[in-house]
Amino acid sequence: MRTIILKIIKWIAILIGILFLSAIIFVMNIHFFWHNLPFRGKNFNQSVWSSALDCKKESDCLDKESECVRGKMYKDLEENYLLIGTPRLGVIQLLGKEERTYQNCINYELGYCSGLKIDADYLSVCFDKQEKVNRVFHWQS
Repeated sequence: MRTIILKIIKWIAILIGILFLSAIIFVMNIHFFWHNLPFRGKNFNQSVWSSALDCKKESDCLDKESECVRGKMYKDLEENYLLIGTPRLGVIQLLGKEERTYQNCINYELGYCSGLKIDADYLSVCFDKQEKVNRVFHWQS
């Protein structure tokens, strides 16, 4: 009888472990998907990019930033335009004048795209010593 109870406890423990690991994997995938969802869905369009954050009044600016027009183009930019080895001048010609720089990276505002939309999201394009793209990523401030 005791042996049967120990086997049942062992199988219950294994089952709980499997369920726990499955839940962790599920939550991690949902988090990854949810975090990256706002940064895909639109093909890059240079004229849309350059006018995405133009506003006439201060109150219009927040509305434009909340639309996340630039953010939806991020994945296409990363995969098809801002390739490793692209010269700095090519990036500036594509995306426009540098909005912000930090160390050897150019940062462009994407808008208020992810999370609760209370922090701005940015595209960072970083360069090596030869002024060629060596890293592209998005971040939130």
